[in-house]
Amino acid sequence: MTDRSIRKTSFQWHQKLVWLALIGLLMFVISAATHPILSWTGPKAATFRPPTSTISAQQINAVAGVLKRHNIERARVVKVVPSAQGNVLQVTGSNTQANTQPRRYFDLSTGNELPGFDEQHAIWLARYYLGSNSGSGSSSDTELPIKKVTFKTEFDAAYPWVNRLLPVYRVEFADKANTSAYVYTEINALAGMGNDYNTRMQAVFRALHTWSWLEGVEYARILIMGILLVCIFLMCLTGIGLLLLLRGRKRSSLKNKVHRISAYVVAIPLLGFCISGFLHLLHYGLNDTHRGMVPPAPLNLTHLTLNNTASNLPTTAVNHASLVSYKGNLYYRLSLPNTEITQAKPQQNSQEAHDEHAHHQTGRAQRNQRYKGQASEQGGHYIAVNKQHAVSLNDQVLAEYLASQHLGLPQNTITSSQIIKRFGRHYDFRNKRLPVWQIDFDSELGDKLFIDPATGTIVDRLVDHDRYEGYSFSFLHKWNFLTSFTGRFWRDVIVVALLALTLLLSLMGVLIKLKR
Repeated sequence: MTDRSIRKTSFQWHQKLVWLALIGLLMFVISAATHPILSWTGPKAATFRPPTSTISAQQINAVAGVLKRHNIERARVVKVVPSAQGNVLQVTGSNTQANTQPRRYFDLSTGNELPGFDEQHAIWLARYYLGSNSGSGSSSDTELPIKKVTFKTEFDAAYPWVNRLLPVYRVEFADKANTSAYVYTEINALAGMGNDYNTRMQAVFRALHTWSWLEGVEYARILIMGILLVCIFLMCLTGIGLLLLLRGRKRSSLKNKVHRISAYVVAIPLLGFCISGFLHLLHYGLNDTHRGMVPPAPLNLTHLTLNNTASNLPTTAVNHASLVSYKGNLYYRLSLPNTEITQAKPQQNSQEAHDEHAHHQTGRAQRNQRYKGQASEQGGHYIAVNKQHAVSLNDQVLAEYLASQHLGLPQNTITSSQIIKRFGRHYDFRNKRLPVWQIDFDSELGDKLFIDPATGTIVDRLVDHDRYEGYSFSFLHKWNFLTSFTGRFWRDVIVVALLALTLLLSLMGVLIKLKR
């Protein structure tokens, strides 16, 4: 084809696609802007670090007696966790209890069960993360009153599936904004926050960007969204052709000049948005994903002994203690706090500490901490329940064993193992847990498993086709390649500026179309 025929064809299709492309751009661009805006203006937690405590040998040794007293022979997770009443024994999925039911709690000094304590614990954690806790666990004049507490076993518009964790408690506070905290009690984590403003913004995103209202008819959702994305792509492609083949006129109107200049800036990024969005739509709409959390296999607790297993505990404080299974044998795992954090603070003088505290109270600092994450522990200390079957055990050995068991692959297919202390490209902040171990396999699917050795939970699984699509979405859609140079805040500023310029480009194009 000659340059003239290419120009003519490009111009004709650029004109024909105007209205469909405009509809798609308005919906996708406006809704895309809600994400960074919400991260800047949405509700913020006072802290992102879970509560810690010290655990005595007496409390560890009490675990077996409490479990036997209440005839708990199987459980998914058994942990000693800090609470408003001190350290308590937390049991998830005991005997035939489903994982979606509230967790059970027991007083380690008396051995008595604490009825309804899971909800009380969630309320205490919600206040802890929002900074409205009196510190004693009892109500005070300074605490925000609770309006309603809901136990959630399914995702919804206010708490969408990207949050990953279920079941959670939604703790609603009686304040003007109707603030709510979503608490995942198994790891004492804040799973999410919301308020009326947050819910409305999320509703806009889900309605216009992911078309959640068509989830019941998935193929219709994919078809209609796909057509709009293809129209935007072709509109952009033909526009680039016109930019390359047509010179701007010196006496062009202001609308034409603005349209042309903004097109030079927006064209390539817009192509990237379209391509990555289209691939993302097809990938998750037409394929089964291996991603998501898998709870640990039930622990066989019938072999627990009443002997004083824990005699020599580490001298440091402990985040929590849990029971884990390795080759059929039980071990207590003590979560050792991250000493890099606790040792850094005393070295600062009072003014430096004040400046750091003030800095970390800013929304930008809180947001960076949330997305980068911070490991709450430096590793685990293992104590064998049965000394006769004890082996030298550490987090890496346990994680490799659990990963191999989960996939049914021999351990000699493991190609690498590494501890993950920060959220990043393959393991992001939505998983909520740090640190975890990443175990890579030489498997048909190219598996990467992320294991929490504290409980044996498979936190996430990443295979090659999910990973490649993730690269496309991360670099071309979310522009994460800028984060290393600009930080998340300025990356979002750049993306929002591009979105605004895209709207300006569209407006000028429509005005030019109407004039013709």
